Amino acid sequence: FSAKDFRTWVASVTAAKVLSETEWSKDEKLQEQVIKSAAVVASQHLGNTWIVARDSYIDPFVFEAYRSGPLHR
Repeated sequence: FSAKDFRTWVASVTAAKVLSETEWSKDEKLQEQVIKSAAVVASQHLGNTWIVARDSYIDPFVFEAYRSGPLHR
């Protein structure tokens, strides 16, 4: 395992936790705002910008799962 593997794991778990604690909505615009918020929280743990966290560290499956329906804790 590399440091990036652990950073990806931490960012993905952090984002999934934020998404699972947020009320899900069918409104796609609202979903994107929530996804950005999750990326911001994850980026704070990593010390990166939210865009870097979203694009390089958070597994895209986390966001796909959220867009499909509410995530359960």
